[in-house]
Amino acid sequence: MTPPSNRIDFPARKVHVLHMPKMIQIRHVPDRLHRRLTTRAAAAGMTLSDYLKAELEQVSTQLTPAEVRVRLSELEPVNVRESPAQTIRAMRDGR
Repeated sequence: MTPPSNRIDFPARKVHVLHMPKMIQIRHVPDRLHRRLTTRAAAAGMTLSDYLKAELEQVSTQLTPAEVRVRLSELEPVNVRESPAQTIRAMRDGR
């Protein structure tokens, strides 16, 4: 027989810890910036934490300049019959 182990295992707790929300802390925020963000949060009827979370969510959906460059580089080149300047002149003359 194997002697009983003194170690207690909590597999459910391990799963819970993996799925807990993460915390982000930003240090050294200037007073002026903090006041501006707090004012915006209050105007939106939100806590500062909820306001910042919503702002981060929005920012995270936007492509970074590097991501835009990568996507553009993956596109097929376009051959045009006339220069953009010629097209604009033709559109202006057509008024």
